[in-house]
Amino acid sequence: MRALQRKGFAVDLAAAPYNLDAASIAWVDGTIASMSLEEKIGQLFINHNNEFTPEYLDGVLENYHVGGMRYRPGPAADVQEHIRYAQSTTKVPLLVASNPEMGGFGSCDDGTFVCTHLQAGSHPDKSIARDMGKVAGVECTAIGCNWAFAPIVDIHYNWRNTVISTRSFGNTPEIVVERAKEYFDGISESKMACAIKHFPGDGVDERDQHVVTSYNTLD
Repeated sequence: MRALQRKGFAVDLAAAPYNLDAASIAWVDGTIASMSLEEKIGQLFINHNNEFTPEYLDGVLENYHVGGMRYRPGPAADVQEHIRYAQSTTKVPLLVASNPEMGGFGSCDDGTFVCTHLQAGSHPDKSIARDMGKVAGVECTAIGCNWAFAPIVDIHYNWRNTVISTRSFGNTPEIVVERAKEYFDGISESKMACAIKHFPGDGVDERDQHVVTSYNTLD
């Protein structure tokens, strides 16, 4: 009932997974109350940044009020500067997503490559997946990322599928669940939100290429 009484929001920010104290909850309420409808709508969107320039960021943040961003990897120093500038100019702190599937590499071009999901799933030592997550968390937070699009939990049932390929821990649910948990525990040692990732259809489906082939034939 306490959650329902908070200004109409059915979210108890004092409970898990938020665990906010009274001061933090007051900040959330005050920030939302100060936002226009357009700003609130903007928070629903994550922008895929294609440039690192301040001018580009100014346009995205001022015009669209996005809740977060996902960027194309580049040198760590450039990515860090990009994120730092964005966070310094936005009204509401941004979620900053990266793709650290293989360690720090994926968040930035010079991040540490630990191994692929398939390598971590193929080795009998499951702690390799934890180490991969741990390195990802440390290096992501160092450049300013706070949201990981990993680990991948697709099951590699079809070797012909080129999208999943080495991005799956294996071809059984048991190994995928085990290694995904290890990765999650490793990255959770850092201040990262972890979004477990799934590509609907991939890992099994190979019809996309057949559809393209058929279309080209008909054309």
